Amino acid sequence: MNTFFTGSAVRQRLTEFLGGESQAHATAVCLTHPDGFLFDRRELRPPAEFHWFLERDLDVSRSLADSKSDLLHLDLEYLNFLSPAEAYLGPVRCFELQEPVVKVIEGPLLEWGIRPLHLITGQGHHFVWRIGRTSPMA
Repeated sequence: MNTFFTGSAVRQRLTEFLGGESQAHATAVCLTHPDGFLFDRRELRPPAEFHWFLERDLDVSRSLADSKSDLLHLDLEYLNFLSPAEAYLGPVRCFELQEPVVKVIEGPLLEWGIRPLHLITGQGHHFVWRIGRTSPMA
């Protein structure tokens, strides 16, 4: 098993990612591991089997389906139809071009009391947050 996942702070953050205070109380409907564009329903597992992914050093993707919340995922990517490879050839420039948009997104969210999980991947920025179904915002 990857020793990165054995730290208590990392484990706690991963548990939050599942939507609960413990794996047994996770609100994610299912988990899987990303594998390009391949998807096999047999690979879906309940959150209680999170250790299955860790034992195999697999990345984990959780479903946007959640038993207690509506999850929102705002995806910001640089895309140039005239030069599709530009994000790979000049990634620093592409991320610099996204920065003003990131600030415009983050500002209002924080003002509204929304603290999204802000992920940065090779494709760009991802903002993920949830709204409880019993919340006045729902």
